[in-house]
Amino acid sequence: RTMVYCCRSFSPLTACLSIVASQVILLTVNGKQLFFYVAGPGLRPRGGVLAEVPTLLLLHGGPGSYHSAVKAPLLPLAEHYQLVWIDHRGNGRSAQSDPVHWTLDQWADDVRAFCDALGIVKPIVLGQSFGGVVAQAYGARNPGNPGKVIFTSIGGRWEFEPSLKRVAEHGA
Repeated sequence: RTMVYCCRSFSPLTACLSIVASQVILLTVNGKQLFFYVAGPGLRPRGGVLAEVPTLLLLHGGPGSYHSAVKAPLLPLAEHYQLVWIDHRGNGRSAQSDPVHWTLDQWADDVRAFCDALGIVKPIVLGQSFGGVVAQAYGARNPGNPGKVIFTSIGGRWEFEPSLKRVAEHGA
């Protein structure tokens, strides 16, 4: 079951996200609350009517990090896009979860369920570092769902298990 906490009415939800631009919001996806932050309205006046602007979905590095680390440099893009940062499950201000669920498939499925719950269609997904690896998994598991995918600072090879072990030992 998906639950959104952002405003009294969320029909359509993209309009709700437009109203709560630059807000912190929690969304329950796949049984866990994901923390996310929105900057910029999703609907803007153009030619006397409200028109949707593209959604830029931002996936942070980590694991064990959160969206604020990359927020400030990207905020100017809110002039042209609705920016939506997600803290992955078990990261940042999202709900903690059992490390057994810290898999690329789960994180990718969370991105898809997040977009579906909010009615985000064909997002431009920017994945930084570990977020780029999640973006790759999301795109591979959901061909045609992302509109575009941008990768920054990702490696050609990912040694996932040692990273998870370090996060589990030291906390997220």
